[in-house]
Amino acid sequence: MKAKELFTHSTLSFNDSYSPWRPQWFPLVHVTPSYQFPILDSVYLKRVPTYSTSFVRTDDCKMHEASIIHGYVDDERLLRITSRPQRYLHNFSQHLAVIAPDYSVKLGMPRHDRIRSVFMNRALCAYFRDHGIDVIPNIRWAELDDLDFVLEGLPRQSTVAFSTQSLLDDHLLRFNLEEGMSVVLQQLVPDCIVLYGQMTERIRELTLSSRVIEIPSDISRIHQQESE
Repeated sequence: MKAKELFTHSTLSFNDSYSPWRPQWFPLVHVTPSYQFPILDSVYLKRVPTYSTSFVRTDDCKMHEASIIHGYVDDERLLRITSRPQRYLHNFSQHLAVIAPDYSVKLGMPRHDRIRSVFMNRALCAYFRDHGIDVIPNIRWAELDDLDFVLEGLPRQSTVAFSTQSLLDDHLLRFNLEEGMSVVLQQLVPDCIVLYGQMTERIRELTLSSRVIEIPSDISRIHQQESE
């Protein structure tokens, strides 16, 4: 399959038009013409992270300057960020980078809900970047056709994040993940890939020419600590 061409310019700022779904905290940024996703600037990691944890576990994180905070948690907890992102500004600013919240994009979800999940991911990327925090866009899709909107507004040759968590045991989910990643990598040619969860042979083949930072899921990291 072929994703449509990436948008490299905008026709308006999101704040120029009214929408009851627009968060009050949404910054004044350029957006894409079709879905009005924020057009994100490139982000580069200043150093290789040595620790990662979710935003709900940061109290246990002692290595701020070399740690990545991620949003790979359930939607109910992600809504805490959605409603009041300003509460997290100081905490997030203490860390190397933040992986944007991973709102659900699942098979069976109405398409408009999948689009809204991606929009909220990008909106929070733009918000925290507007406050000087390095935020890595998390890229998620359910169906391969989702890539027509998922790729909008993302920078080329930048740092991006993917998660394989809960996608590898189901044949269709795994197929869509690996085939979709092939398209994403061709379109974005990322400078660095942060992979949350388990690596597969197919993904390893796709990323041979890329710099990949693998971070274990919180569950596997906790199990490993308990066994040591």
